[in-house]
Formats: sequence, structure tokens, C-alpha cells
Amino acid sequence: MQKSFELKLLGEYFSNYIDRRLWLVVIALLPASFASVFVLGNKALVIQIIAVLLGMLTQSLINILLSVPSYKSIGAAIAASLLSAMLLPVNAPLWLPILSSIVAVALINIFGSNIPFHPSIVSIVFLIISFPLLFNQVTFGTISPFALIIGGLILMIARVIDWRIPLFFLISVYGLIFVLQQNVFQLLNTDLLLAAFFLLPTFNTFPRHIEGKATYAIGAGMLTVLIRSFNPLHAVLYAILFMSFLTPLIERWQKTKTQESS
Repeated sequence: MQKSFELKLLGEYFSNYIDRRLWLVVIALLPASFASVFVLGNKALVIQIIAVLLGMLTQSLINILLSVPSYKSIGAAIAASLLSAMLLPVNAPLWLPILSSIVAVALINIFGSNIPFHPSIVSIVFLIISFPLLFNQVTFGTISPFALIIGGLILMIARVIDWRIPLFFLISVYGLIFVLQQNVFQLLNTDLLLAAFFLLPTFNTFPRHIEGKATYAIGAGMLTVLIRSFNPLHAVLYAILFMSFLTPLIERWQKTKTQESS
């Protein structure tokens, strides 16, 4: 009886205070994480462990300072930190995941559930601007396209993400590449898959209505192709940031359109 009661309390603990959606994001990232360790060895494992531990430590310290339960937002901190690690270059020094996790977790706590931009993207763009010479290689998260597809399927089957966002994004990328007669195989670039499944549709930085989601995803796809024409590195990150900035305007447009039609 006592054991059953303790298990019940533990279940309530997780359901009330941990965002299960973000824990599923972490689970869906594991295939890409394992693939990077398999291909790159211990360096990938150490980078990811450092990122996650620093994210948890940062969140725990913030919780202590704010006098809130120690487990509050730990799931979000782990998801943002692991995603940040996946966006780091394979030549990253060991101090880089420390900075990426601290910045990402700090953003989560500054904005809370109303965060306007994906914290992992902002942290990586901050590091790109600060240390541009370090970001000239592939990233840990883009080692295996198949691992990213498996993770994406997990998120869609579990209904963590709206399948229309990655679909609209990839179709817009493919369509514009075809129109501009660029390399069609860019569709299978793993950074596009990472963006489609893990960056565009997570952390609630996208519009809520279907038309808004389509505008957001198609805009990000078209911007990615256009920016790559001038700067092939990190184009998808800048495109998503810009569309996240436009999200409130897209929401307002959608609301006005709905009111006019009713």
C-alpha cells in the first residue's frame, strides 16, 4: 500500500511539473545522438553530456534563486541543451556546449512559456556571431539523416509536433530549389531535416492556426533557399529566427481574417 502511494505521488510529480512533450523531444533526439557517437566517437558523447549537465545545473540554480521546486522546467532545459549540442560543430571545444546551454536555459527562464524564439537557435546564433571561425564544419546533429527521420516520425506519431509544419517546409525548399534549378539533393541535407522536425515545430514559436503554420513553414523554407544563395552556412537558422519574429504578425493577420469572414 505504501509503495503504491509513493508510485502515485511520483506519477503526479512528473505529470504536474515536467513538460512531457519536451521529454519526448529528448527521446526523439536519441537516435541522432547515438549516431553521432557511433560515427564520431567519445568527443560527441562528451559534448552532449556537458551540454545536458550544464543545462540541468543552470536550471537548478535558477530554481533555487527563484525559490521554486527544483524540478521545475528541467525537461525544457534538457531539451534545449541537447538541441544546442546537436547544432554545435564537430570541432567544438569542450567549453562551447557550456555557453550554449547557459544561454538557452537563460532564455527559457527570461521568457517562460511565451518565449518568442527557439532558445537553442538563439544560443547557437549568438555563438556563431561571437566565434565565427569555429562554425565552419558539419554539426553533431546532422551526421545521420535516417536518425533524424526516425526522430521526426516519433514526434509526429506521438503528436508532439504538427506534421504539416515539416511537410510545408520541405515542400517549399524542394519547390524553390527546382524553380531556381539548384541542386535537388539539397532537399536531403541533414540540417534541413533537423530544422524540419526539431527546430521549426518545437518550443511553441510558431503560429497556432493551420494557415499561419503553413505561412510560417513555407516562409522559412523559401528564406532558407534564398539565404543559402548568398551564405550557405547556417541559412536555415537565420530563416527560422526571422519567421519566428514574424509569428505575432502572422497570428494577428489570421485573427483579422477570421473576424472578417465571420
